Amino acid sequence: MTKQAPRTTSYTTITGAVVALQPVSTTAMALISRGMEKELRARGLPLDPPTYESEALTITGEHLRYPHTAETLDTDDPQETARNHAAWDAYEAARAELNRATIERSMEYILLEGVVQEIPEERSVWERRMRRLGVEVPEDPDDLKVLYLTTEVLRTPEDAREAAFAILRLSIQGTDPEKVAAAEALFRSHA
Repeated sequence: MTKQAPRTTSYTTITGAVVALQPVSTTAMALISRGMEKELRARGLPLDPPTYESEALTITGEHLRYPHTAETLDTDDPQETARNHAAWDAYEAARAELNRATIERSMEYILLEGVVQEIPEERSVWERRMRRLGVEVPEDPDDLKVLYLTTEVLRTPEDAREAAFAILRLSIQGTDPEKVAAAEALFRSHA
């Protein structure tokens, strides 16, 4: 079996630098999402919608429980309504945190695996400038690469976003175009 050259593309940054990009694993992206949800659940964030009890009974005589929606929060009891709204607000905040944290971690993965650029051996000028500005230059190679890419290569939010979109498009070739648009919309909403 012969191995073909990987499918790549390039992106030209605002400063004119040409950056080579390659696809990333969509399976890894899904695993990042699941891992982030597990992590936040372990921290006790309420990622499931609050529930309410109905008048209907189960076969064992217990009241059925249903998830709240924004439309089911108000009741005749002001205290219960206040509790429902507080629980709903906590749920929405937890979902927003999950979304933000998943995108942040996914973006790190996309940069680490999708940008075909290593830190040059002659990086002492960049490191010296970072330290002079009070930036802690990490020892971990992955953290160092992300810092280098976001401060030296993909300097603007537009550069990072557009490079990520190009990597995502490469990664999900052959996928339903609606899924591609949904993935881009998710990243756009948090860029």
